[in-house]
Amino acid sequence: MSRDWTQEELQAASVAMKAAGHMSYEEFCEELHRQEELSMTNLSRDDFNHALDDFLCEHPETEEMDIISVQRDDSWYAVGELDGECYLLAENEDGISMDKMED
Repeated sequence: MSRDWTQEELQAASVAMKAAGHMSYEEFCEELHRQEELSMTNLSRDDFNHALDDFLCEHPETEEMDIISVQRDDSWYAVGELDGECYLLAENEDGISMDKMED
């Protein structure tokens, strides 16, 4: 059965892993974060669409937004229109960002 580890348990396991020639817990977390950043900047169209759907679900103010997905220079972005305003939704290291487009 799964349970949360205390900070002391994590630190002890980290030291033991490092002593055995493996990455420490901290190094593992850093590498995992680095890999996630790399994967977010090289999405397939399906992955981008999935990330975009997740973003839109997490932001109910975008419920009525009309979306057009486009690819440009190996980076995915979408243009959305909401209440007469245009927004750029683009992939980045953290997932999807949304910025109002100027006229």
